[in-house]
Amino acid sequence: MQNTDWMHALAAHYRAACNTRSAPLLLLCDIDDTLLDTRFMIRAVLQTGDTERGTGYFSDLELDEIWMPESRIAELLALRSVPPAEQAAVLRSYAQHAWSAPALRHWQTALPGAMQLLAWFQQQPRTSVALITGRSAWMRADTLHCINRLGAPHGVSISEAQLFTCSANWEDEHLPSMKVAGLQHYAAQGFSALAFIDNEPANLAAVAAEPASSECLLLHADTIFETDRALLPARAVSGSSFHLAALQPG
Repeated sequence: MQNTDWMHALAAHYRAACNTRSAPLLLLCDIDDTLLDTRFMIRAVLQTGDTERGTGYFSDLELDEIWMPESRIAELLALRSVPPAEQAAVLRSYAQHAWSAPALRHWQTALPGAMQLLAWFQQQPRTSVALITGRSAWMRADTLHCINRLGAPHGVSISEAQLFTCSANWEDEHLPSMKVAGLQHYAAQGFSALAFIDNEPANLAAVAAEPASSECLLLHADTIFETDRALLPARAVSGSSFHLAALQPG
């Protein structure tokens, strides 16, 4: 992994691509823990369960306490002193509400600067953006509603054609492979992949092995992730702050 500021690397890569590539450029982004901070959704889901059960285990939950991926949410229950006898009920409640329509549409918050980044690239000539997410196909409408709600104040507009999701249930699909499929999908439409931003090292490793990504800058969103950091390709650049000053001329 390169020890370079990721937004400056993106800016330099974009300037070079504008001068050397004839095909329209495409910025490819993951969604969860790349554009959106899933900790807000996790906290809202847990607090909703509290309200329904009349408990208060998560009433004062701080975002910094949510440092684990969603698949390991059970670890948070022990840290918050949820009695072992009640943890199964909490997890059932969590499974019921997480990724429900309210959670997908209204309990999501963008990472600072993420929507502004999408807006900046959408405003550039011969440049577009697309989202490649491990979310299931049945989440498409709610996902588009959320992204466009969060992005509208910044001028972001994502269409059906700009969202690539799992074809089935995300638990039944190999996510690194579907990320590659998304890259191939847009390459077949004539786009030249500018950069691929994802929080999971395994996804970036799979994309790096795809010939269509040879000119694609790999950017690792260093937020919360589940797969081993050691999987990051040597050419990936890691970062967590979407500071747009790097993209401005001069």
